[in-house]
Amino acid sequence: MPEKMAAYVEAGSTSPTRLLPFLWIEEFSGIANDPRYRARFYVGGPDGVRIRVATRPFVYFATPFQPPMTIKKFSTLLATSFLLVLLQLITFLLGLAVGLVCGLFLPVFAVLLLRFFQAELPEVWAKVLLPTASSSLAAALIFFAREQQTPLVWLAPLLSLALSLVIAGSVRWRSRRCGLCDRRLEDSAGFACPRCSLLVCDTSCWVFEHSRCRLCEQNRVPIFTPEGRWWDRQFGPRSERGRCQLCMISAQEADLRACKKCGRPQCRDCWDSANGQCSRCQWTVEDLPESLRAYVIFPARS
Repeated sequence: MPEKMAAYVEAGSTSPTRLLPFLWIEEFSGIANDPRYRARFYVGGPDGVRIRVATRPFVYFATPFQPPMTIKKFSTLLATSFLLVLLQLITFLLGLAVGLVCGLFLPVFAVLLLRFFQAELPEVWAKVLLPTASSSLAAALIFFAREQQTPLVWLAPLLSLALSLVIAGSVRWRSRRCGLCDRRLEDSAGFACPRCSLLVCDTSCWVFEHSRCRLCEQNRVPIFTPEGRWWDRQFGPRSERGRCQLCMISAQEADLRACKKCGRPQCRDCWDSANGQCSRCQWTVEDLPESLRAYVIFPARS
């Protein structure tokens, strides 16, 4: 690709009125994906032409496939199931009434065991299936191992299923929802956007790279006040010369403010987009909104 770019230059593609011959993107970056991915691209075109690239990502990156269950989670579920089956069997040996009561509260024991092993089951059906299947297996062992066993032992799995559905339904009904995609946040992290105060999910509605929700990112919602006196207190007087070191806009077209530490000038829009942090030396505006401070990493003081 660099050879192709050189061929375009040698062919005379230097007129300021010509369009870009090509734009080759080698690697993409997308909203709500791994922030470690960055786009590297080569641009072939006329010399001396200012090219402004939009800061909002426009291509979604396909994240690598992750197995639905790891070895640690599988072993935890296996140990939990074994303990639930063992508990149900012991209570059945103590008596039918004790076994039925145990079957009723088996979903509660399953929740306590999962918390003890620090295991999370994001699927609702798995939380219902685990105690129900354990109680069913114990009931089957008791029913087929003993002669003339009463069929009432099968009430234990039904009681376990009923309480599991009640618990899953109550948790789902009380769970919060994402303010953009309306997804429930019962098993995923939620972030309060510092710009619009919406609670959004981390799956597809939170932009990790810029610490804001997808809606504010698309509409470029500002977080700093447009009042000129506030900008004067934070950065000093407006720069009369130069260009923004990020978007390359001139001082005649935009309000440029210099970093207090390194002197690098940036326009108001770029300071706001960077959450008040210098892209070069990581100096940060002192008067940050309280809603934004939790998402800004302040540089270590030397």
